[in-house]
Amino acid sequence: MNQPSPKPPRPPYFEVPPPAHFACRSDLLLELGIPEEFVRTWPRDEASLARLCENSGLDRADYDLGQFTQGKPPDIDTGSRHVLVRATLPGRAAVYNMVMNRNGHSVVCEPALADFIFDRAVQFLTWKGIREACARVWLRGMEGENKGSTRRVAPCGIGYEGGLCTILILGQGSERAFLEGRPDFLVPAFPNAKY
Repeated sequence: MNQPSPKPPRPPYFEVPPPAHFACRSDLLLELGIPEEFVRTWPRDEASLARLCENSGLDRADYDLGQFTQGKPPDIDTGSRHVLVRATLPGRAAVYNMVMNRNGHSVVCEPALADFIFDRAVQFLTWKGIREACARVWLRGMEGENKGSTRRVAPCGIGYEGGLCTILILGQGSERAFLEGRPDFLVPAFPNAKY
């Protein structure tokens, strides 16, 4: 008689208060170089504003360069909420790791550490009973040329706040709700998962 193998013990970095799913480094944004990257890519001319909108998946028509050139780049509060996403930018084929701030602006980030966080999310999903291949599809992003005019994001991303990570279903305003601290963001359900 085949007995199902017992579930492995819960790793200590999964011991977090809900709605968070797992813990990671509390200095993640600094290690990813996010404050410096936001300052470096802050719009100073029309071309850099177009790049910010392209990276962020924002409609260029909604932004006036004066909104950016009148002030200095924002101080990045590394304790505030951010969202990590994987996206293919317009006209490109590669998938990029990106971090979105509370204003909806995104920058490309250092891949190795971001990949570690996405791998931990896959580990959490498989611990919850999702097949690994399915979990990777949720978080991977779609390679291949993006012929659209906006970025193409993976189905899920990771909400980050001070070392706590929450797997988010992207779209339908979910990332905006997380960034604004509202409770109506979407997370995967795990009732006896296997998918």
